[in-house]
Amino acid sequence: NNNKNRNETNCKKIPSPYYMRLHFNIVGRPNIVSLDAPDDGNVDELRALLEVSTGVPVPQQNLSVDNRNVSAMDPSTSLKDAGIRDGDLLSLADNSAAGAAAPPADAVTGGGGGGGGANAGGSTPTARTGPGLAGLSPNLSIDEFAQTVRSDPARLLELRSQNPALADAVANPDPSVLQNLVSAGEARRAAASRERMELERAIMADPLNPELQAKLEKMIHQVNIETNLNSAMEHNPEAFASVVMLYVPAVVNGTEIPAFVDSGAQMTIMSEKTAERCGILRLVDRRYQGVAKGVGEAKIIGRVHMAPIKVGGSFFYSSFTVLEGEGMEFLLGLDFLSKHRACIDLAANPRCLRLGDSEAVPFLQEGDLPHHARGTQKADAETSAGGGAAAAGSGSSGAGAAAGGGAAGTPHDSEKVAGLLALGAFSEAEVIRALDACQGNAELAAGMLFGGMP
Repeated sequence: NNNKNRNETNCKKIPSPYYMRLHFNIVGRPNIVSLDAPDDGNVDELRALLEVSTGVPVPQQNLSVDNRNVSAMDPSTSLKDAGIRDGDLLSLADNSAAGAAAPPADAVTGGGGGGGGANAGGSTPTARTGPGLAGLSPNLSIDEFAQTVRSDPARLLELRSQNPALADAVANPDPSVLQNLVSAGEARRAAASRERMELERAIMADPLNPELQAKLEKMIHQVNIETNLNSAMEHNPEAFASVVMLYVPAVVNGTEIPAFVDSGAQMTIMSEKTAERCGILRLVDRRYQGVAKGVGEAKIIGRVHMAPIKVGGSFFYSSFTVLEGEGMEFLLGLDFLSKHRACIDLAANPRCLRLGDSEAVPFLQEGDLPHHARGTQKADAETSAGGGAAAAGSGSSGAGAAAGGGAAGTPHDSEKVAGLLALGAFSEAEVIRALDACQGNAELAAGMLFGGMP
């Protein structure tokens, strides 16, 4: 009890506003633990923090850095005098019999989709669940996990949005499909654990080797990504949901068409095909040709100087920049919004667009949106890219991607694929599947790959 009280006191004693980030490789466990320690702290305080974070009691800790036994130092020795610096990787061994015999800690499945694997002893396999499947025991057997998720349509739908490969395996009546998926994920985690332990031994033998330092830097970088991802899943889960884009019902020259509201686009634009459908293509002034460059690129075929438009119950006149192709059908840009003193009210229920003193026009619900604008961040990104190209069309310095839009291009961007391939022993097909599942988000895809997605 006295030991516990002393540790709790040390944990609360943080007089310095400055911290350093330290990383700990716990022998026998696959994951690196990171924590922030006060830069004016001492060895005793650090070991107390480690007990809270790792569960390894202070008397059983064997802590070392650069072949120096920190545990043998005077507890009052400052971290600086102990040679511990910001970003250092320390080795922690648990000298207790329970710690030495304990199996490796479970790796959380990247992407929150719920992964699975056999346990360390090779006995009954268990399905490990990530933060996205809250309420499920992490020690369910594969059969129990499959039956639990299969019997709950809401959970199966959630799993499919987070890890399509695992959801397909759960829904497959052949149990060997899920078993193979689980085994492959466990084998990959075991290989990653062996690689980390081999790297640790190599660094201990040759701490100044630049190649090993580069690998260590990459490993710490990935640990930081995983920590940030797990923290976001817990504290900011809304970041992983798709955003419904802002469309209002409009009528152009008597033709009904939903209008995408984009306050980041400099100009109001319309696709060539939409202009033809609205009967205003004959009014295009081709002297205003050019190339729109922003988050994407499109050819400007000309401009319609004035055409009638109805938004909600109010009538206006507007000019339109017409783009080649079928990309963005119709976008209300900053020129139209500024002219009519528009206010995008996201606090109202329902959310609405107010145009001057006219009525508030509710934004369309997701079910009323065009097909390409529904449901996924990928579609949102493509929509925003179209708006961004329009924003730069007249040579303006503003790029005009819509707020909430993602990166332009396909989710299989060559730079993303190359970056993920460089992270570990993953095939290009695995990388592409991970990018598909994460809707083009490279950081989420990296977490899913390291978490065991096949």
